[in-house]
Amino acid sequence: MGGIIAIYDSDMTYAIRLMEYIKKRRELGFDVLVFTEEESLLEFGRNRTIDILLIEDGLSITDEIKDKIKATFILSDYINQSGVNGDIRVLKYQSAQILISDVLTNYNKLINKIDNNYGTKNPKIVSIISVTPERNKLGFAWSYAYNNSNHNKVLFIPLELLPIPFLDVNEPSIFSLSDFLYYLKNKDPQLISIMNSHINYIDSVSYLSGISIGLDLLSITKEDIGFWLEKMKTNTDYDLIIFYLGLYNEVAVELIKESNEILIPIVEQSEDNQVVRELERQLNYIGVNISSEKTHKIKIPLTRWSDSGTVSYQELKHSGSWKATVKFIEGDVV
Repeated sequence: MGGIIAIYDSDMTYAIRLMEYIKKRRELGFDVLVFTEEESLLEFGRNRTIDILLIEDGLSITDEIKDKIKATFILSDYINQSGVNGDIRVLKYQSAQILISDVLTNYNKLINKIDNNYGTKNPKIVSIISVTPERNKLGFAWSYAYNNSNHNKVLFIPLELLPIPFLDVNEPSIFSLSDFLYYLKNKDPQLISIMNSHINYIDSVSYLSGISIGLDLLSITKEDIGFWLEKMKTNTDYDLIIFYLGLYNEVAVELIKESNEILIPIVEQSEDNQVVRELERQLNYIGVNISSEKTHKIKIPLTRWSDSGTVSYQELKHSGSWKATVKFIEGDVV
């Protein structure tokens, strides 16, 4: 993603602390500047475009600079009313993690509405195989999406028969994926527009999830997947589309065949190696070879996750799943 975030707030201590948090989140790719006076903000904005302006409720900016700002968010004590001129209010005094996630979620929605240069990219398709799903593998999948979203536009699609809550900053997706699959099965000509309306965001990651019942996934066919992939390749501008395969059926097999890269997380102290060998045997039996240059097995250190049911971004970042992802991206593969 990347760009410039400007914080315009009279409370220097608050502004600096928020700036420091964003800077620590290097994977977001934003440069951050703090302003306490309009004149200095105006001087900066004369020569540079500001992607996101976070402005204290009650402060104002002149029309001269407004055209140089892509999105404005009002840091407010209340969010039960809309900002003027389409500006969005965000709750000022909450955790920086949730505040920035909220800002980037809305920013992504805004940018995706504006950006319609479709058909110019051929996205890379990656399948992460998790035949026996559990949180270390799901953590790897989210970590992979996060780490790639710094320099790429990423769409993450977890296909899980029995999904469990994971990141605590997830927006409730209700049954978004199930709703979308209805239109996919009917080959709706407006499929991508419908998909975009069901997408949620966490920071710089777009994702499509939310299953009412696992049978919804089992009802789609390899022809449905082929149709979907073709539409995404020609009608979206994603650089990377990641499927997390928490199921094993003809849809998973088709995605394995069509993927540019296949990742298989192997969690330590598990029976994953035996399960993967059996998967390879069955795929070979039907003529699908995953033992190729595009397939990578990644060792995942076992992380004992908290009992709260969901994990924070910081917990994910310090997990074995995250560390294994970074090693893989840097070229340390099995």
